[in-house]
Amino acid sequence: MPLGLSQLPSDIILEIVTCLDLPDVVSLVLVRFQLLSTQRSFWISVLETTRRTYPLACSPDADLSRFTLEALKQLASSYQKLQLNWKRAEPQLVRAMVSNPLPDSEPAKFLVNIQGTDVFVLEKGTQVFCWNYKLAQLSPFPPVEVGYIQLLFPTQHPGICSVCVLAQNASSLQTSVLTITHELGKVTSFTSEVFEAPVLEGDLRSLFAIEGVVGLIQLVEAQSYSTISFCSTRDIEPRLYHTLKLPRSMSTSMDLLSDCITYKGHLYSLIEDGYSVQIQHVSRKDLVSGYCRSAGEYSCDIVPPPLVIGTAVCSMTSSTASYGLCAVFVRVERDDEKNMNCTSFTFVPTSLTHSVDDGLSSPLAFDSPCVTHRVDGILEDVNIAWLGNNGLAVVTDLPTQPHKLTLLRYHPVDKSVSQHLLNVPENLDLSILEAICVDEATGSLYLTTQDGLFSTLEYV
Repeated sequence: MPLGLSQLPSDIILEIVTCLDLPDVVSLVLVRFQLLSTQRSFWISVLETTRRTYPLACSPDADLSRFTLEALKQLASSYQKLQLNWKRAEPQLVRAMVSNPLPDSEPAKFLVNIQGTDVFVLEKGTQVFCWNYKLAQLSPFPPVEVGYIQLLFPTQHPGICSVCVLAQNASSLQTSVLTITHELGKVTSFTSEVFEAPVLEGDLRSLFAIEGVVGLIQLVEAQSYSTISFCSTRDIEPRLYHTLKLPRSMSTSMDLLSDCITYKGHLYSLIEDGYSVQIQHVSRKDLVSGYCRSAGEYSCDIVPPPLVIGTAVCSMTSSTASYGLCAVFVRVERDDEKNMNCTSFTFVPTSLTHSVDDGLSSPLAFDSPCVTHRVDGILEDVNIAWLGNNGLAVVTDLPTQPHKLTLLRYHPVDKSVSQHLLNVPENLDLSILEAICVDEATGSLYLTTQDGLFSTLEYV
């Protein structure tokens, strides 16, 4: 006679939950509440399974086995509340907005949200500084002078956040690698190392820093190739730059967008022409050796295709490719049916290959078409759009309507995009936003304004 759920041994239940989504697990707990709800191993298994596909409200490298039972339950509860609120057409604020003045009450832009802390790396003019938003104060380390930032590339590892920036100073372009170490949520050091940027033909499009290698990617419009120029940060001065030319199959007459991502030491160069995205892989082993070549090429069609190619605006990359999304390309298009302009967002999906980590094989696959979602209005400033793991908050402008704060969410399971209108306080003037940052794991939105305020909006 088959056993009912209430009769199954706990060890079998723990195996079952690794194959279930959190809402199904909650239903199971209701059946087996007395037996399961007090077992830490049960909640650890549930949360480990959940964070394979969606970030939790804790550091991504956090050891869940060190959490108390109550803390584990709180993570599960926070996730459930977030999903319920985010699914709404108009997610509602659960607390009053908190606003504090930035240093000297001057506006600043977001560079990176240091995961597992209350600290942001912000840019103001030619300086970069660390800001603890809960304490509303600078970190104990002074701002770093870098110049006017043209490109940036943040990376995060347990206890370390690095931000590589290409900046214009008084005499030349320089590449700086800013390193922030942190422990128990507090910044413990903030240092900078400067490299001279190479002077090459072409249009500088993206920057990367990975496992002791710093590089630039340039598009050569007159030719059908891109150039990757990189050097080892371990070299003794003067550093030698290596160069790799990647063939490009796309037409040079198109208004191209490009960017790059890294994953487990591998580099991926992405180029979008409005109809498809070309992705070229350079392996970790080749990058470290300095003798690189293209290790693989992928092409992802854009669905649905545009009737007319829109004007290129910007590109953004996700904080990690682990959750099924690697980048978003943004263009402004004309919607003739509505007789207005719209902003198109092309989401580039990816998946993990789970291949052997030999330093050559790609850990990512790009076997799905891109998904495009269009929002009425024009994205006026690239600083008021922010891509986290799979959530994108944007402000668009319509000539006959006030600004609206729109959240776009990419869903990797069914490869779809949902659009949500975020509830904001009446006293928040969206027309004076300086920059925006969304954290889907905690259900929080962070804003800076042109009058020098840092504001926090919480939806969980």
